Amino acid sequence: MKLFDCNAMLGTWKQNTGDCYETAEEFLCAMDEAEIDKSLVYGSLAKFNDAHDGNIQLLDLTRGHERLIPCAAAIPHHTGEFPDPEAFSQFLRENKIPAVRIFPVFHGLNLIGWLWGELFAMLEKLKTPLIIDLNITHFSNEVDFEGIEKICARYSELPVVLTRMSVRSVRYLYPMMAMHSNLYIETSLYTAFDGLHGFAEKFGAERLLFGSNMPIANPNAAKATVLLGDLTDEQKSMIAGENLERLLKEVKYYG
Repeated sequence: MKLFDCNAMLGTWKQNTGDCYETAEEFLCAMDEAEIDKSLVYGSLAKFNDAHDGNIQLLDLTRGHERLIPCAAAIPHHTGEFPDPEAFSQFLRENKIPAVRIFPVFHGLNLIGWLWGELFAMLEKLKTPLIIDLNITHFSNEVDFEGIEKICARYSELPVVLTRMSVRSVRYLYPMMAMHSNLYIETSLYTAFDGLHGFAEKFGAERLLFGSNMPIANPNAAKATVLLGDLTDEQKSMIAGENLERLLKEVKYYG
């Protein structure tokens, strides 16, 4: 069964917190050890320093490594710190970047329609998955579910992926997933006993994406949740990597 990780970071970051993989070679060794076949990776510089320069660095780091698929970071463009949606669209298409990640909590940017709308509309047009990283480190962290629901409703053709959703989120996620077929859940923090079984039974396994949260977290718990859970082999294969492969193939300039 092939594992395609949708939630991994490449590049230098806080050296006193977890592991740090400065190069693609170091990260690939860690993937081999964890028996992960491919990873959709975002750049540490893009999160912690400069989004656009970080995206360019990520392309340099991943170039020539087919198992590492770049995921660009984005922030609103209005202050001139980041390309406008038209220029960013060209950047994504030219470099065959099939997913975009935003960090609204870490970057202090609320999920307000008039702030993000032009970017989201562009991504929806290209069917580029939007990965929303809410900087969740514990199940008690607050989540702007109202803002997320509005995104799913307004951009109904945009695949929206929420990272590190926890057990506390389930009462919000069930009604949202029932309302919006474009909402997907990354699994790295959802480690409740047979928790994924409930999602798969109610909404289908195709709405779940395996993520490791490497190198911030050890990937073994996230792997066990998928591979050892009360799921059929078909469901496990879908969550482990087939769902992400399908989403990326639907991107208009990638698949």
